[in-house]
Amino acid sequence: MDYGGGSVRVLILGDSGVGKTTIARLLTTAGPGGGTPAPTVGCTCGVVRHVYHGAEYFVELLDIGGASKYQAARSVFYHNKDGV
Repeated sequence: MDYGGGSVRVLILGDSGVGKTTIARLLTTAGPGGGTPAPTVGCTCGVVRHVYHGAEYFVELLDIGGASKYQAARSVFYHNKDGV
């Protein structure tokens, strides 16, 4: 297996309460976790290993808080991303 794939950074964006954290949990763990997640303050990062065409990649999922009071801080996370 080729370990030279590198990493990919993906932002998970949306309004407050739409399920961004639940999606991030489903993709980075074996399940959604217990109960309703607390609101995300700023950003929560999860990493999952993915093999594509024999190359190993680390996919960084950045769950960005959706509450309007954090709107000014969100732009910090918009740099160096590979997907939204």
